Amino acid sequence: MNARMRVVLWSPVPPPLGGITGWTVRYVGAAPSHDLDVRVVDISPRDAGFSERSQFRAGRAISAGRVLWDLRRELRRHRPQVCHVTSNLFWATPRDGAALGLCRAAGVPTVLHLRGSNQFVAWREALPRLGRAALDAMLGSATCVLVLSRELEDYLRRVLPGRRV
Repeated sequence: MNARMRVVLWSPVPPPLGGITGWTVRYVGAAPSHDLDVRVVDISPRDAGFSERSQFRAGRAISAGRVLWDLRRELRRHRPQVCHVTSNLFWATPRDGAALGLCRAAGVPTVLHLRGSNQFVAWREALPRLGRAALDAMLGSATCVLVLSRELEDYLRRVLPGRRV
């Protein structure tokens, strides 16, 4: 029998169940039948002030530090062969970029899974030049980028030539 591939999954877990948290539960549940040994680093916002109209709060920065520490621990203990980083970008971009950096420093290939849809295109285009360059560097630091639509795939291939999308 083949050894299971070791994966660290950077993703939110319930509660609440639905959307990406439901996907995370299904991913972890299906992993053994696909010969995957998955460890999850839970990136769920746990502060009581969470809102869909996201804005920066100190509690979020503290939470980001906690989950980055958790990732560092899993990279050392689990010694994964790949890290699957889910991201909705926007305010999570610095945190998720730091996660990619930790993985790169540990020599672990990364799949950056963009959970957003095509609104990402308008957001990226509206960023100032330096912000767009920083975002592109973050996207380019992943071994490959996984997207949810053909339009976003085509767009990223155009703006990040030579990257695996």
